[in-house]
Amino acid sequence: MKLKNEQINNWIKLHSTIHLPNGQKNIFLFSTPRSGSTWLTELISTQPQFKMVKEPFNIRKDYVKDNLDLYSWEDLLNPINNKKIINYVNGFIDGSYKDLRLKRPAPFSQLWKPITSRIIFKILFAGETDFNWYKDSFNGEVIFLLRHPIPVSLSREVCPRLHSFFNSPFIENFTKDEIAVAEKIIKQGDHFEKAILDWCFQNVLPLRKMDPNWLIVSYEQTVLTPEIVIKHLLNKFNFKNPDKIKSRLNKASGSTVKSSDESKRILLDPNQIEKNKKWLVEKWKQKVSDEQHKRVFEILSAFGIDYYEYNNVMPNDKYILK
Repeated sequence: MKLKNEQINNWIKLHSTIHLPNGQKNIFLFSTPRSGSTWLTELISTQPQFKMVKEPFNIRKDYVKDNLDLYSWEDLLNPINNKKIINYVNGFIDGSYKDLRLKRPAPFSQLWKPITSRIIFKILFAGETDFNWYKDSFNGEVIFLLRHPIPVSLSREVCPRLHSFFNSPFIENFTKDEIAVAEKIIKQGDHFEKAILDWCFQNVLPLRKMDPNWLIVSYEQTVLTPEIVIKHLLNKFNFKNPDKIKSRLNKASGSTVKSSDESKRILLDPNQIEKNKKWLVEKWKQKVSDEQHKRVFEILSAFGIDYYEYNNVMPNDKYILK
């Protein structure tokens, strides 16, 4: 009976809204798990006509594998499968994707809309080799969201894609020295170091190929100076209702369930979050030793990553939005 009720609820969610693209650009938000991507996606979804598509390439979900017709993380990194990705993503854009298992907002919930025309795709598991392929293939714009690798890695219970990065053609983007560093971490590193390596693999190629047409933003700046991030969102994407973004800033995202009890108390209290913004971006400093901290930046340096610096919770100043 529970399954039947769930199917009925999903059918109602599907048929309570209609997507009618009007030629305006969709947004592809690329990020790493545990980087605040759900929060930023929901901020953007406050804008009229936007619908959310969260983690369309998470092949741990059966409905993703069934509709994408790809079954391994390696498949998502191989351009030979681009045609399948095009067909799959276009199913969201033209409204033909009807799988009831896809999570959708309930009718009359806060982010539900009866009619939508644009999509914000939150992508955590694909695209690292070429964000612009998504931008050009689907009439899109790109947001690249980063968060400091230490808090991300501390909160990662598993890194399901790590070994897939060692396969061709993805691994061909790296030098012999970089590959040697990565292989040593796989053989000798602990879970924390492997999570740092995973962060590097997911972010290093886009960082090397930074495009001025992307909006590149950090979790830390979104928390501490949201007014600057909102200004850039408004200017780049011509959003019409900044007040709706501001009104949702201090509301917990749909991923809060994964946060620690301490974080939940902060995140779920609008008064506390205003007082503890600094705590939210610095709390990880109490959870790692200085030796671990230095080791993280040895790994980042081996891959030529300078977006974050040793002993600084914020991004390198040259990457801060002004």
